[in-house]
This record gives sequence, structure tokens and C-alpha cells, in this order.
Amino acid sequence: MKSFKKLTLLMLVVMSLLLCTLLVASCGGNTSTDTSTDTGDTSKPNDKETDTSKPTDTETGDEVDEYVTYTVYFQNQNGQPIEGVNAQICTDSSCKPPQVSDAQGVCKFYNDVKDNFKIQINSVPEGYTMIEGYIPFPEGRTSTTVTIEQNVTYSVTASDLHGIKLENILVELYKKADDTLIDSKITDKTGKVEFTLGPDEYYAIVKHAYDNGAFTIASDEDRITFEKTRNALIQFVVLDTPVDYSVLLKDASGALVNDAEISLYNEKFELVGTAKTQNGVATFKTQNGLYYASACVGEGEYAKTAILEKNGATSVEINIENAVAGSDRQHPIMLLGDININLEVGAQLWYSVPFAKGKTVEINSDSVEVRYIVDNLTPNADGKIMFTLSEEGEAVFRVKSTASEAINVTGEIYKLGSLETPIEISVGTSHIFDLELGEGEKLYYSFVAAEDGTIRVETENEYAVVSINGNRFKKSVKAGEEVVICFFTEKQSGELISSPAASFEATLSLAKTNADYKVSVNLDNQISPDTKIELYTYDGESYTMVGEGTTDANGKYIFAGLVETADYYIKAIYTEEYETISEYIPFGDETEITVYITHKRDGSQKYPFLVDSEDGTNTTEVVLEANKEVWYTLFYITGATISIDNQNASVEIYIQTGDGEPVAVTTLTGETLSHMLSENYGTTTRVLVKITIKNGEAGTVNLTYTAPVVEDEE
Repeated sequence: MKSFKKLTLLMLVVMSLLLCTLLVASCGGNTSTDTSTDTGDTSKPNDKETDTSKPTDTETGDEVDEYVTYTVYFQNQNGQPIEGVNAQICTDSSCKPPQVSDAQGVCKFYNDVKDNFKIQINSVPEGYTMIEGYIPFPEGRTSTTVTIEQNVTYSVTASDLHGIKLENILVELYKKADDTLIDSKITDKTGKVEFTLGPDEYYAIVKHAYDNGAFTIASDEDRITFEKTRNALIQFVVLDTPVDYSVLLKDASGALVNDAEISLYNEKFELVGTAKTQNGVATFKTQNGLYYASACVGEGEYAKTAILEKNGATSVEINIENAVAGSDRQHPIMLLGDININLEVGAQLWYSVPFAKGKTVEINSDSVEVRYIVDNLTPNADGKIMFTLSEEGEAVFRVKSTASEAINVTGEIYKLGSLETPIEISVGTSHIFDLELGEGEKLYYSFVAAEDGTIRVETENEYAVVSINGNRFKKSVKAGEEVVICFFTEKQSGELISSPAASFEATLSLAKTNADYKVSVNLDNQISPDTKIELYTYDGESYTMVGEGTTDANGKYIFAGLVETADYYIKAIYTEEYETISEYIPFGDETEITVYITHKRDGSQKYPFLVDSEDGTNTTEVVLEANKEVWYTLFYITGATISIDNQNASVEIYIQTGDGEPVAVTTLTGETLSHMLSENYGTTTRVLVKITIKNGEAGTVNLTYTAPVVEDEE
């Protein structure tokens, strides 16, 4: 009996120990049951000073050893990690302290219990598009990947058929989805323009040439698409219509001078060619343009420079005078462009600029004194002398060395009315212009806005074009802003683009005016009634809401009687079943705007999830629920391969063109786990992929899309 009692007591002790062990196991383990955050790093932060997001006991203030880890992976559209994203996670009532993503694009947050957290992005590195609003974690998950779009550079290069790069070609960039003008630029000396912005579908329109005369676009059309490359080339046929220019040379007595060399310079003061006089005349056959002619004669003889005008005088007379060039005010050295002279110690030379009234001279030297009319001009703190010439015909000035050794003096000459030295005007209620423009000529004016206001330029000339601060669509300015206005002419007929000579009157006014700002909301390419929208202004640092409304049955709303400004922004507010707008959308210089929103993709056939279709390889993890199908879509690129890694999965591949019915192509199942897209379709064709599990159980499938790499054109 005693043995039985001992045995019974021993069994009770063993059972108590087992029960205690079970209780410890159930109460003393890590509370996180989510395995989706496992990245191979099993270490936990233990630095109390630097890990501010690790939870602590509210009563004792000690760190809690048991917590849930929330992990966010930030990547760009190519799957590369993004370092430097400032983000935090929030519930409806509070937020965790912000973290900054590391070199692997990872932010980690810690909480004592599992909760419904959402991700809030505070800032992104330069070159990335900010995401506004909250990003929820997938249901039941404590890790997620957030893609932030990185800006991409698109370029257009203009050349003639011989490969010569063309400058001053206007290129406009449009968004393909809604034909919205994004930006416009003019090609530089390399014939190139670049647009750097978020990746999307864009196309460019080549509008016309400004100063290059007449052009014909040699390509099939002037619309450039960026489908397989981000670098496009557009070619022109330059229309060459030679003109005969003649120069008559006489000596001081009026007799014709033979066998003398005449030099011809273009409007950039580059030497075009030389010709000898016969019967006193030298002839040049060259393209219609603006030219300067000068005579090269014997020592002690000096010939003044004359101008041959574009679409104007094609013949000119030059007279020789017996004098040493630069010796005095009456016989200055002619300057045809950039200044580049050498002066000995204490030496002085006289110079002139032909047809100089209104031109500005800039001399770069701190070792010279310049005399113009009666004033001696000395260098400023930057070592430069700049003055505007006011004489008719030829403006004359003297340059004198003040250095203790021989020096070189450089500088430039600008025409008044050019971009470098625009004509300054005073703008009150209005300003009237009486303009004479040569073919391809631009004329610049400038003023400083005394107050906020709207610029209005009115002219009856149908070819008159005005740009404000380089923007043909700008209309409003702020107080204190320096405004530069450019007048030019534009004429287009078929493929021929030209800049004709013209004279016209224009009236400029600056005043505060009111306008109706119209907003249209488009949902999945259909009008969106009953959509709440908000209007904001932006002061350079923050947005301020100034109005709100709800679209009518036609998906439109009007903010009536607003003071015109370029700083209005629109946001559309709608339910969670739609995608949120990632940024405030500016009206720019227009008073009408369309906001495009799309239905949130839910994995159905109508709203399938997107697979990255950029060049290269992209793998998407597909989480499958029991007895439920999920749909994905991607662009159709010939030669691309679709593959999976789960033999228990069934993947049905369909082709859909436009809004047509999907057409079945093949099914990936069993041993056949990949398919190559071999047919050639248009850009409106896409691939639909339906994924299910054959045994009806939950699981995961890695869906891999491998597209052929297309090299960008240089």
C-alpha cells in the first residue's frame, strides 16, 4: 500500500512538471506568428539608445523581450532597393517613430502586439516620386514591399539627313494616357533635349524650328513614341535657297578697288568665306541670312564694316580710308563678335560695333579702363565692365591697359532685345508694342512685376507667338518676379515649318483677374460623378486647401470666380476601392484639368494585378487562397517568357486586345511550367494570367516574367 501511494505521488509530480512546461511554452514564446518577415536575419535590436521603436513596458519602462517585427522593403520599378526613404507605421490612433531605409531598402519597426498598421512615407530620396497617403500591410502579414517610381530621362535629338545636329528645334512632351502636355524644350547646340520625370508612356511632338529658316521633317511623322527606347532621333531636310550677295569697294577718292579681299561673316560672326573684287565688286552665293562684310586692304588703309541683311539688302558699298585702325576715335577697329584683344603696358586702342545702338558690351578684365562717350568706366568687383551702346550706326569706345605687363582682354557683344540683354519696359496697366520682326528673329522684353497678376498679350497678327520666361503657356506672375517676354512668328503649312518676317502691334497688360477653374474626373476612362475633389494652393513649402466640391452627373465641377494664378492644385477624394492619387495635380497655366483615377486592382479578371513588364526579369510572389482564382496582367512583348515554380498550380494564359474578349493560349501545369510569347501583336495587346491551385488548397506560386532586354539607342 505504501508503494502504491509513493507511485501515485511520483505520477502526480511528473504530471505537474509536464503541465508547467506546457504553460511556460504557451506563455513564454515570441508572440509573432507571422513567418512572412523571415529574411534570414534572426538577430534582434538591443541598443536602448538607438532603437527608439522597440516596445517597452508601460509600467516599468523596461524593454519587452517579446514583440512583433514589421518589415517594409522599398524598391524602385526595376526591383532595386532604395536607401534613404523616411517612413513610419501608424494605426488609426498613433504612429511609431520614423525609420530610414538602409542600403537594402529595409525599414523595421517593433510592437508588443500585432495590430492593424499602415505605412506612411514622409520623404523619398531625390529623383523619386513621393507617395502620399497610407499604404496598408497585406491582410494577416507583417511584411510588405513598396515600389517607389524613380525618374527616367527621355531624350530627342534633331539632325539633318547628313547627321548635322540642329539647334532651336521645339520639342513638346505629352503623356500618352490623356494627351497632356508635360513640358516643352528647345534643342541646344548638340541638337538634343532631355526630359527627366517619372516613368510612364510618353510621346513627343516636333513643332517647328525657330531660327534655322525652313525645315521639312524627313521622318514618316512628327510624333515620336518612346516604346522600346528612351532616346529618339528626328531628322529634317534643310531647305537651302542660295542668295547672291555683292559688296562694292571704293577707295578714299571714290574709285573702284580691284583685287582686294572681302571677308563675309554670318550672324554668329563666323567666317563664311572670302572673295576678291573684280571691277570693285565681290560676290558671294550663300543661303539667305544675316551677314557682315569687311575689306582687307594694305597697311595703313582701313575699310569700315557693312551689313548685309536677311531678306533685305543683298548689296552694300564699303569705302576705304587711309588711317591706322584703332589709332583714334575716327578710325576704330571693327568688332564683329567676341572681344579678344592684346594690349601692351599702357597701350590703348579704339574699337567700334557696327549698327550698335542698343547693344551691350561686356569686357572681362580688371586691368583696363574703358572710355565710352565722356565716361571712363572701370571694372566692378567681378572684374567686368558692362555698358549699353546708345550711338546710331557705329558705337565707338576706347580700351586702355592699366596693368604693369601685357594683358589679354576678352568679352562679348550682345544685341539689345536679345535674351542676354532684353529691352526693359515699365508695365502699369498696359504696354503697347509696335514690332518689326525679320524672318526667324526673336525680340525680348523684360520687366519686374510690381504685384501678383495675370499677363495678357493681345495681337491681331495670326502668326504672332509670345513666350513668357521661356514658357508659351505661362500667364501668371508673382510680385518681384523678373519677367522676360519673347515675341516671334510662326507659320506652318503641311510639313513645311517656317518663321516669316512680320510686323504687328501687341498690347500687354498685367492685372489681377478672375476665372472659373473647371475640373473633370475620369474613372477607368469613364466619367466619374459624385466624386469629392479638393482645391489647394502651394507656397513652396506646404499645401493649403482653399475649396472643395463634388462632381456632377457629367463628372465635372467648377470652382467659380477664383483669382487667376499658376499655383492651384487638385486632389480627388474617393472610396478605398479606388487607387489614391500619389501627388497633388497642378493646373499649371490652364484653367481646365482632367483628373484620371483607376479602380484598385483586386485580382479579378476585370481588375487583375499588374506584373512589372520592364526589360529584364521580374518575379512576383502569388499568394493563393483555397478554391479561389487570382488574375494578373502584363504587357505583351514578343520573346518574353512566363514561368512558375509550383507543379500543383494551374496557370491559364490568355491574350486580350483592347477591350475584346480574352483568347485562351495555353495552360502551365504539371511538367510544362513555362511559355514563350512568340506571336507579334500591337501595343494594345496584353496578357492575362489566371492562377489556381489544382488540389484546392492554399499555397504560393512564384510567377516569373522575363522580357528580352532592349538596348537604348545612343
